[in-house]
Amino acid sequence: MVTSNSCLLILVLALVLCESTIVQGKYRVSITNGMGEGTMLGLHCLSGDDDLGPQFLPSNITFSWSFNLNFWGTTLFYCNMAHDNLHGHYNVFEWKRDYHRCGDVHQCLWLQEKDGLYFFNYKVQQYQLEYKWP
Repeated sequence: MVTSNSCLLILVLALVLCESTIVQGKYRVSITNGMGEGTMLGLHCLSGDDDLGPQFLPSNITFSWSFNLNFWGTTLFYCNMAHDNLHGHYNVFEWKRDYHRCGDVHQCLWLQEKDGLYFFNYKVQQYQLEYKWP
């Protein structure tokens, strides 16, 4: 009896731990260089588990990646971005902030413009300034 209860408890815990991936599905973050022709955007995006490496985006090019949310609800991706003498450190996915605002499609769309980083607001269907260059 104790063995079957222990097995049942382990099975339930395993299902709960897998729930975030099965039910919530993958999220995708995309960052586009919208600063104009001839501009290069340098970026380096990371999380506590993943280092996506340095990227150099020419004008109108997008860098994207997909991931699953962690069970604890603490998934965070941040990017260090640079253009000429401008440098910024931006959280591009925070579980508490972005879980619902990335739309039903789980797509978090960012556009780097000359004045700052814009996030696509699905409710109003347009990009809105989220971060100014520091």
